[in-house]
Amino acid sequence: MAAKAEVAMAKAALGEAKKHWILLLTLGILMIVLGTIGLFQPIAYTLATTIFFGALLVVAGGTGIAASFKLHGWKGKAAAIVLALLYLAGGALLLLHPVLGALSLTLVVAAFLTAAGVVKIWMGFAHKEQSGWGWIVASGALSILLGILIYAEFPGSGLWVLGLFLAIELMFDGWGLVMLALAVHAAKEEQQ
Repeated sequence: MAAKAEVAMAKAALGEAKKHWILLLTLGILMIVLGTIGLFQPIAYTLATTIFFGALLVVAGGTGIAASFKLHGWKGKAAAIVLALLYLAGGALLLLHPVLGALSLTLVVAAFLTAAGVVKIWMGFAHKEQSGWGWIVASGALSILLGILIYAEFPGSGLWVLGLFLAIELMFDGWGLVMLALAVHAAKEEQQ
């Protein structure tokens, strides 16, 4: 019974994608184009990413302060205001000093990749009895290698790594949407 419900839900979701396959295709192509531009302009994309993140922090901080003053009698009001001020300060620093912000964010990415790689290797070896465990270990080794490469090229890597990663992400997401659009269009054609 549950399997029939899942199939019905999948068909309903696919039905919406079939109606709007051109939108998916257009979005996918746009993302591929933007990602390709980013491959040739990683510094601009890095700075844009840093500025965008800073702006998000400023908006979150301002919203947090406004919300805090609406919550009369709340015990956490003072802590919420301090947290919102931290968001504002962090966002302002990123907006005022985007190069320094990009360098800092790049170090965070390098640390994350290295730590995530160690955990993936640990997870892979913990599941040696299952097939495919080597892929998890290989993925972990690649994450560690990327982290080390970022550290080795720092501070220079801080100016292009975030932009390059964003460009690659846009390209892969774009190709995924293009393939999805073509698949749902093909399925639509088969049903007619």
